[in-house]
Amino acid sequence: MEGKSNKKRLLIYLISIFIIAGSSIIANKGTGYSTKYSILIMVITVLPVIYSIIPLAQDAFSAIRKSKEYLTNDFFTDREADLEHLITILCSQEHRIEIKGKDECCGKSWLAMRLCDYINHPKDKSFKKQKSKIPYKRAFYLDLQKISDEKFDNFFNSNSIGIKDVIIFDHVENIQTIIDKQVCYHFHMVYIMKKPIEIDFSSHYISKFKSEDLGILHDKIRKIYPKLDELTKKEFDVLYNLTNGNIGRISGVLSEQRSINWLKEIACGKKTDYDMELDRIQIELFVGHYNSASEMLNDFHSKYENDMKNIIHLQYKYLLMLSDCKHLLNCYNEALEIISIIDTIDYSIYNQNYELELHKAHYCKHLWYCNESLNILNNIKNESYSAIVDSLGILAAKYFINDLYVDYSDKNSIEVYKDFYICAENSMLKHSQADTYKLMRHKSIYEYYTNRNVTLDELISYINEIITIYKAENNRLLANTYFIQGEIYRLFKQYEDAVISYKRSLNITHDNNIIIQVNLMAYYLKMIKKIKIDFNILDNQNITKLCEENNYASKLYSRIKCIELNDPNAKEIITCFDSRIMPIL
Repeated sequence: MEGKSNKKRLLIYLISIFIIAGSSIIANKGTGYSTKYSILIMVITVLPVIYSIIPLAQDAFSAIRKSKEYLTNDFFTDREADLEHLITILCSQEHRIEIKGKDECCGKSWLAMRLCDYINHPKDKSFKKQKSKIPYKRAFYLDLQKISDEKFDNFFNSNSIGIKDVIIFDHVENIQTIIDKQVCYHFHMVYIMKKPIEIDFSSHYISKFKSEDLGILHDKIRKIYPKLDELTKKEFDVLYNLTNGNIGRISGVLSEQRSINWLKEIACGKKTDYDMELDRIQIELFVGHYNSASEMLNDFHSKYENDMKNIIHLQYKYLLMLSDCKHLLNCYNEALEIISIIDTIDYSIYNQNYELELHKAHYCKHLWYCNESLNILNNIKNESYSAIVDSLGILAAKYFINDLYVDYSDKNSIEVYKDFYICAENSMLKHSQADTYKLMRHKSIYEYYTNRNVTLDELISYINEIITIYKAENNRLLANTYFIQGEIYRLFKQYEDAVISYKRSLNITHDNNIIIQVNLMAYYLKMIKKIKIDFNILDNQNITKLCEENNYASKLYSRIKCIELNDPNAKEIITCFDSRIMPIL
């Protein structure tokens, strides 16, 4: 955003150099030196000055490039007409244009960023269908949901904004704030309101995504994530109906193998109206709209409360989904209470593939009722492959904090971990591809604990194999895998690489478990080991708040504090940190 100001400063430096050079030649000629000798002295004088402005020049050009970086790719397929209409309105000297849509996630933000890209890169081949000429020099996209008031004001202070600029504001809450800025700086304004309001400005209503473009869209997504399965026309039709043609939800489902598998299962059988409504709610969960899903589940309960009393299978599906929604909202106690309602003999006929036990063990794990969770999984391990691989993460987490006790075994937690890994590796039980990948995530951990001669390169190659697969599937568990990669680097004292992996883990998904565990490990490295790392750790208040919601993190933080207070077991805790791998819980 500072490209313009850096450019001016660079120009001033260059003019100064020419003045110095000219003065040097004139002064030397006046003393009787030849022109060649004068030029040589001038070069010797000016060279250090030129060398000193190289960083400034690099910063200036870097800032200019950054201000015109691409915000979109050619991902969506049907917005050319929308873009053309927006450009036409802009070219007719309209100063204020609102982008509107029927509902959330219908593509308004994408269209806004696409407009920004077109203004900044009009000759790009992806815009060859656009016919209108743009009379503006630059465009800026500001997501007001992501920038503070201070950064908002700094944007205008550090850029020379004028009548040839277009500024696109997203998630606007107070329209008057940006109108006041426009009055001061005279730019052209395109905006998207966070909540709809009636105001007498020009507007563009985004068009509905066409069902015939689903195949093209999915092909483009599969170029980015090549491991995603292809879909049939029937499956595309089911998806379009479930999402009501909403592009945000459609792309969310099409971008992850887990949701594609779910879509294929739905398309195989005939659905009731109840199922269709629950499937729509499931899409909200898949795309991360947990609060929206919670509201929809409340509406579903109000609408079908009497029906659920009579149709016990419907009540089972509703309560199972409600418990999962509460879990995704980090309300683990509520999730456990809800699932306990259907964990009875009356509902046992509907419990397919031990899904109740697996859900219950998962919620217990988050609450760090680790022994209860392991007991649940141990009871079904002879019939469920998922139970075996799900146990691995809990056992590794117990061992990291030196919790060696396992209720159903005389062996300690790491010994049971090794037994379960071998059991999973040799198991003939039917299991999903997802469970196979889960075991692959643990290969580097298993090898680290069993093979004393294993090298860093070998361990990284094991974890990189599953990272490559998760990347190609756009799998959210990539975050957990990057964290393990970071742990391996940490144990081999490759701290810069470790921090890079931890940061990648944070960037995959916004998950409180990942946030607190990454920050606690960074805190340990920085504050206990006194290692200089490039990582902004959360302040104590935020760490304490997250630990209050996470029993495992609370134990980790307590152990770190024991080290700081030099408690009698401080050395033992340091040994655990420095020789063991912590998995994401």
